Amino acid sequence: MVTNDPESKKIILNVAAGIKEGLSVMPGYVNFEKVNSGSSYSREIVLTNNGKDTATISKITVSSPEQISLNAKPPLSIDPGQARRLTLTFKPGKNKESFTGTISLETEQSKQTSRKSIHIRAEISEN
Repeated sequence: MVTNDPESKKIILNVAAGIKEGLSVMPGYVNFEKVNSGSSYSREIVLTNNGKDTATISKITVSSPEQISLNAKPPLSIDPGQARRLTLTFKPGKNKESFTGTISLETEQSKQTSRKSIHIRAEISEN
C-alpha cells in the first residue's frame, strides 16, 4: 500500500480471506452409469445450509423433466446448520444413447440470489 504521508514511505498489509459456500449440494454430479430403458433409478441429494441465514430454493429447473425429477417443490427453506435430503429419480427413455441432463436450483440467501446445479449422466441400454 502506498501512502501520501511524507513521513511514511510504504505500509505493507497482509490479508487472508476465505469464501464459505452458503448452500452446498452433494453430489453435484450423478453418474448412473449403465442403465436399462424402461426402468427407474434413484440417488440421494443432500442440500446443506452452511450459512448464517435461511436458504430458500425459489426455483427448480430440470433440463429433461420427462426423464429427471427431484422430490421438492419451491419454495423450499433450509435453516442455518440444517440439511435436506432429496431424491433424484431418473427414468431412462427407450432409445439406446448417452444421456446428460441438469437440475438447476435457484437459491436466495442473505439477500443474494445464486444458482446451484446437479449434473446427471447415464448410458442407456435396451432391455
